[in-house]
Amino acid sequence: MLLPTFLKRVRLVHVGLFTFLVFAFYLPFSGAGLHLLDGARNYARDWVNNASLFTLLHFVAGSRTGAELIAGLVLLAPIGYLAKTQAAPLWSSLVLTGGVPLVSPTAYPWYFTWSIPFLCFYPSAAWLLMSVTSVLAYSPAITLGAGEPLRNSLLILSLEYGPVYVWLEYYCWAARRTKLPVVPQEL
Repeated sequence: MLLPTFLKRVRLVHVGLFTFLVFAFYLPFSGAGLHLLDGARNYARDWVNNASLFTLLHFVAGSRTGAELIAGLVLLAPIGYLAKTQAAPLWSSLVLTGGVPLVSPTAYPWYFTWSIPFLCFYPSAAWLLMSVTSVLAYSPAITLGAGEPLRNSLLILSLEYGPVYVWLEYYCWAARRTKLPVVPQEL
């Protein structure tokens, strides 16, 4: 996802080195062939847990495949925008690592901690709040332990995501009102 952001900032030799390293680290596992990706395929096909916007996309699209297609398009928009505006790599990293779990069908609490290192450079109370409220995602596991079926509660999802979306919307509204730049400048 961050490749377009970095492509304009690196030399071709670095892209070649990166490609070489990916293949070099794959070589010890090449005996597995395409089975090396079985876990990722099963995860993408079967797992749905703690989804926020993906649930809405599923409702709108009427199918999981349609929701996945829309989610992919939703992710392509900021990737393209950040690459086009040549946004700072740290800002792009915050936006994309914070945004992916929001449109993903599975969003475990630790996924939201991926954005925390970037908050050192671009503080955002909403993203920090998301890393805290995401702990509520463990409530279905607690009910499972009590003998209840494993399912997400609309109340818990609302408490987990609602304040964050309201805060992000307020930030966007305030930024438009004060004409702050959408993409911060390089540090």
